[in-house]
Amino acid sequence: MPESHRCEKYTGKAYYIDSGTSETRPCHSSCTQCKGPKPTDCTACNLITEVLLNDGHCVNDCPEAFFMTENRTNETKTNICLPCPSGCTRCDGEASCVRCNMDKGFYLQDRMCVPTCNKG
Repeated sequence: MPESHRCEKYTGKAYYIDSGTSETRPCHSSCTQCKGPKPTDCTACNLITEVLLNDGHCVNDCPEAFFMTENRTNETKTNICLPCPSGCTRCDGEASCVRCNMDKGFYLQDRMCVPTCNKG
């Protein structure tokens, strides 16, 4: 739809500006904000039930070895998934590991995954 420079009632649908035509186009239905039409173009997701992966997908839960945190900008607030520290398969934050990848030789010590434990 061409730019009309008039106020319109917000319908709750998310849109982006098509760089080729300068027209507004709807975001993928999984996004609340986006930079394009694909499900990997999301920049914000439903705060109540979803988190944004670093590849632009909105999902219900963070995958293994990631943790959820809130991301705020001036225009938006969304939950995002960030990677756990190296060797960690489950964490509560960027410096708070709960479970380590023992198959790769990591052990939990003081909420961090280490390749070898200190004596004692």
